[in-house]
Amino acid sequence: MIRIAAVIPTHNRIKYLKNILNDLYNQKASNSILEIIVVVDGSTDGTLEMLKKEYPKVKIVLGNGEWWYTKSMNEGFKLGLKLKEDFFLTLNDDLSLPGDYVKKLLDDYNGLEKNSILGSISISDTFPYRITFSGVKKIIMWRLKEIPYIKKFSVVCPDELFGILPSPILSGRGILIPAKLLTDLNYYDEKLPQYGSETDFCLRAFKNNINIYITYNAQVYENKSLTSKGAAYNKPRLSEFVRSMFDIYSINSIRKSLYMYRKHCNMLAIPILFVILTLGLFKVYYLKYRSLK
Repeated sequence: MIRIAAVIPTHNRIKYLKNILNDLYNQKASNSILEIIVVVDGSTDGTLEMLKKEYPKVKIVLGNGEWWYTKSMNEGFKLGLKLKEDFFLTLNDDLSLPGDYVKKLLDDYNGLEKNSILGSISISDTFPYRITFSGVKKIIMWRLKEIPYIKKFSVVCPDELFGILPSPILSGRGILIPAKLLTDLNYYDEKLPQYGSETDFCLRAFKNNINIYITYNAQVYENKSLTSKGAAYNKPRLSEFVRSMFDIYSINSIRKSLYMYRKHCNMLAIPILFVILTLGLFKVYYLKYRSLK
C-alpha cells in the first residue's frame, strides 16, 4: 500500500480549503493511504478551528504568518517525512479535484521509471475551460524560457486531453514527488518565498537526470483569479502591475527572476536577461492578456 501525504499551504481561505479537503476525502484510490497535511500560515479567519472541528484527521502545521508558500511546503514535507510517507502530493488550497484524480495520478506514475516526478495538467475551473499549465516541451536554458505544449489560456475540452509527456518544469498544482528526492535535493529553496520554488526544484531535479513528466489524465482545476495580485491576466491597474515587479512575493518579482538567472544561467548573460525580463513583463501586460475574456 502506497502512503501519500498531500501538502496544502493556506492563509485565510477557509471556504476554498474546505472544498479541496472534501475533494480529497472523496478520492477513489484503493491502492493508497492518503494523509492530508494542512500548513496554516497565520490564518485569522477560523481555519484552525474549522479543521479541528470538521476535519479531525487532518495533520496541521502552524506557521507564524510569514512563512508564505515555500517555507509552508517545506514544513509540511518535514512532517510527512516524520510520518514515513512514500510520496508527497503538492496542492494549492484553491483547487478542485475530480473523484478519480489520485487514482489516475498513481496509475500513470506506476508506468514510469523509478523515482520519477509526475505533475498534473491544470485547467481553469469555470467555462470556457482554459489551460493554466500544460507542461513544458522545451526550455531555452540560457534565459529560462519555457515553451509550453499548449499555449496558456487556450480554450480546451478537458475530456479530449490525455497522455503523459516529459516536462522539465512543473506547476506546484499537483506534483507527485518521491519522499527520498526531497531530502536528496534539499527541499524547496526558501530564497524563493512565494513563486518559483517548484520551478527551481524541477530544474535541480532535471540537472540531476531525474525523469520529470506531466500527465493530462489526472487534471486539477484552478481558480485563476486567486493568484498574485499583479498577475497580468487578471488585468491589474498599471500602477499595481509596476509595484508588483518590486515585490518579492509577487509572480512578477524582478528580484525573484534575477535570483533564478544567477542560479541556473550564465552570469555573463544577466544584463541581457534583465532587459529581456523587463520588456517581456510589459509585453505581457499591454499585449498578451488585454483581450482575454
